[in-house]
Amino acid sequence: GEEDAPASAALPDSETPGSSDPAVEVWLEVSEGEAEVSRDEAFSCAFVVDPLRDGDLSLGEAQEIWKRVVGSVSADQEAFVQFYAAIEELFVYVDEEEEDMEPQEMDADMSAVRDELADLLAGMERAGIDCDEDVKARITELVGGLEASIAQQSLRGTVEADDRRLAGTWSLVYTSSSSFGFN
Repeated sequence: GEEDAPASAALPDSETPGSSDPAVEVWLEVSEGEAEVSRDEAFSCAFVVDPLRDGDLSLGEAQEIWKRVVGSVSADQEAFVQFYAAIEELFVYVDEEEEDMEPQEMDADMSAVRDELADLLAGMERAGIDCDEDVKARITELVGGLEASIAQQSLRGTVEADDRRLAGTWSLVYTSSSSFGFN
């Protein structure tokens, strides 16, 4: 009868065993047929361990995402898949325009962004505290574009605190922090 049907028959096609959904595949592996997995079990999965190890995700960030998405000490399949998606979402952003560009085009595009940013920052006084809101918004937009660029993302894992490229005397040219206005 109906009660003899496998449990996976009630799941949507995308969530059946053997599906191509990576979140479900990880769920099937970690849950080992159980109805729920603990936070520790979820945090032992590569999609959490790898960004933690690489420094792209802090334990506090992972815990906050778990708390926001799952909200309890254990997760059922639906909550686990949502947690997986929330973690993955942190790392999969690629601007659709960048995705279609050749590497030379991306370098030229990022070079133009860097040049515009340098022009805006040139001669800026008081680290930008007194500049108008339009300039602040444009600087924020340009910096966000540079941070999201594929070239920048590939550099993130290669620079260490003692990297020679960081050696020297640094000057604060711009800050978005309002607290500097009081010092």
